[in-house]
Amino acid sequence: MDICKYRKLYTNEITSIINTKKICNLGSINSGVADITPMWYIFESDNDNNLSFYFINMNDEVNLKNLKETDKVCIAFENYILDFYMGAYQSVTAHGTVHLVTDFSEKEYILGKFRKKYSIEECQKKTSGFTYIKVFIDDISGRQY
Repeated sequence: MDICKYRKLYTNEITSIINTKKICNLGSINSGVADITPMWYIFESDNDNNLSFYFINMNDEVNLKNLKETDKVCIAFENYILDFYMGAYQSVTAHGTVHLVTDFSEKEYILGKFRKKYSIEECQKKTSGFTYIKVFIDDISGRQY
């Protein structure tokens, strides 16, 4: 694979990747050093096509400390397509601003969406003890190599 040769992904391709993946990589800065954490996520778009991602932090104090120190994060996805002749590697990268969710009804809404996407019982009906994170996306792009 020649990483110098790529094409930009179309919006529908980016949407397809973030719709089908279960895990993304959440990047933050820890004392000047990049820190990458695999995370479950959900996302949604409002009427103005503003994209937001949601994460639930369950006991990862280091990651939470990083997010509080700097409100900027990077969210990355990867996808591999295997067709008849050869494969292609796709990457999607989004940059955004962190907002810690404090509203109880918004936490319940987020938890419900996580339960629906991941079919999990571990996330009982519990909104306390977890940190709910919303990332407002500033820019998103994708490439295929």
